[in-house]
Amino acid sequence: MQVKIVAAGLVLVAGAGAGIARDTLLHQGAEAAAEASAHEFAVGRVLPYPDQFLRVAHSSVAQAGGETVVCGLMDASTRAVFAAAHGAGDCPGAVRVLRARIAAGTHSIYVEFSYRDRRSAIVTGGPDATVDGCAIDWRPGLLDRAPIPPGGPGPRLGWFQLRQVGGGGYLAVGYRPCPLEPGAGPATAPPGGTSPTAASSSTSTRAPVPRLLPGYAPGYGGTLAARLARDDGSSACDLFSADAARAFAQAHGAADCAAAATALAGRITDARRYRSPTSAATTQGPRGPVVDACRLRWPALGGPVSAPGPQIGLLELETPPGATGYWVAGYRRC
Repeated sequence: MQVKIVAAGLVLVAGAGAGIARDTLLHQGAEAAAEASAHEFAVGRVLPYPDQFLRVAHSSVAQAGGETVVCGLMDASTRAVFAAAHGAGDCPGAVRVLRARIAAGTHSIYVEFSYRDRRSAIVTGGPDATVDGCAIDWRPGLLDRAPIPPGGPGPRLGWFQLRQVGGGGYLAVGYRPCPLEPGAGPATAPPGGTSPTAASSSTSTRAPVPRLLPGYAPGYGGTLAARLARDDGSSACDLFSADAARAFAQAHGAADCAAAATALAGRITDARRYRSPTSAATTQGPRGPVVDACRLRWPALGGPVSAPGPQIGLLELETPPGATGYWVAGYRRC
């Protein structure tokens, strides 16, 4: 009888031990998750936002010893792509290659660039963003003594795909050198897409085709939402092929693409929230990514609230010949 009691006691102790071990593992897992979250929050506090990302990068490229800052703006895989694109063994080496190409006496001018079209150069959609460092120019200031060389005072840094970290600043998670930049190296494929030199043979056309289009397919719904929320929304049509623009207009009973975009923009109730939906679900179609912008979500503090504007539609993307990134080649209304 005593043996049975002892055995029963051992079973209870073993069970309790297993429970304690399980609780300990759960506690350790919670602590690890909390530490990871705290780390992300700390990193996010020191990273720049999209509107300052390129300015920080240019300033650091121009400054001796700025390699740590520039490379700290990218994740590990992006640093490797960045280095290879500029013929260097690592990211700091690539920064030094770029710094050597800044014309003598123009380091201060190099930092003071301006975007050709800021609205299309910096595109934010929820936690994702793109910054087009190829679509910039330089203008001499009143106090600048050194003339600006015809191609600019230094290299254009390229196109960056960004991802928000810990609710704060943004980290580069994708990179392409500028296609026309001398010495920039071969252009890499858009994230999740095809090489610019292996573009679709579709007959969809729109002239002129922008050489640099948004390259992050899941963020395309956010890209269009941001354009619809701006002004009358007509700039969204710059991202449509001629065929898709006609389909978009017909689907919304409008005379043309701009009129359809204006009609959608008129249904937006909160432009600030509308321009930042979460990334859309994306599948692979015959021509390229297919983005489901019929189920966009706009998270809000305090739980679900009504959508700040209309869903956009099903977007069939492709890379047009001679361009980098995607345009909308096919459209279906939700």
